[in-house]
Amino acid sequence: MKNLNSIKAKGKVLLNNEDIKNSSEKKIFKFGVTFLSRLTYAYIISDTFLKTYTVREKGYKFMGIVFIDNACFHYMASLTFPAFVISNSIKFSNIFFVKYFTKLPLFAKYGPTILAIICIPFIMKPVDNLTEFILNSTIRNFYKNEMLI
Repeated sequence: MKNLNSIKAKGKVLLNNEDIKNSSEKKIFKFGVTFLSRLTYAYIISDTFLKTYTVREKGYKFMGIVFIDNACFHYMASLTFPAFVISNSIKFSNIFFVKYFTKLPLFAKYGPTILAIICIPFIMKPVDNLTEFILNSTIRNFYKNEMLI
């Protein structure tokens, strides 16, 4: 009987656990993130192959150069830099929101994410310019003469 009561007590603790209550929210969030990341990869792959396909009459060497250039651009401009900027904006704004919005817990919880989503349109042009500068300073120097064909 004593073991049965301890099992019931552990079961009640598990049922009151916030992780179990919010597990459906986490599954929906994980599904959304997975879907959007796959959508991003699909866009990058389709754009890279379409741009490569449009220059097919210039030969395989030129197609390879366009493919590498476009893949590098998308890797930096669509994946690396936005992930860095958005994750850091969430991290640092979370400190601000938790400190100053203690009386509004929902705002403190979701505020950093909303702020990061709002800043996405404003980071696109600087990220693209930074990516173009990096590519022009590095790998585009190797095939600059080949692109003039």
